[in-house]
Amino acid sequence: MDGVLDADGAQRLDCQLRNCPRCVEHERRLVAAQDAMVASVGAAPPSTAGAGVPVVLSVVADDEPATPSPEAEESDASLAAAAAAYAVLVGLAVMLVLAAMAFALSAAF
Repeated sequence: MDGVLDADGAQRLDCQLRNCPRCVEHERRLVAAQDAMVASVGAAPPSTAGAGVPVVLSVVADDEPATPSPEAEESDASLAAAAAAYAVLVGLAVMLVLAAMAFALSAAF
């Protein structure tokens, strides 16, 4: 809706769509509804070739386990590392603010 995703965003979305049970079920129902609509009008599904819009949805069978690609796993690992680094930085910032407040209070008395 907001435009074409960059490569990292597309990998993260693909991993989410393949591993989240709620997303997998929603996608399965969406594809089934689209197939039913197409069948009801007796037309072939519209082609998106050359439209500049990447096709993200794919059908995942209920009995087929969703496995993330190696690139998606690396992306998830880098996101987890970035989140951990961010948490450490926030913790340090809080400690510095508390130390500055203690220093200011001790200097005031």
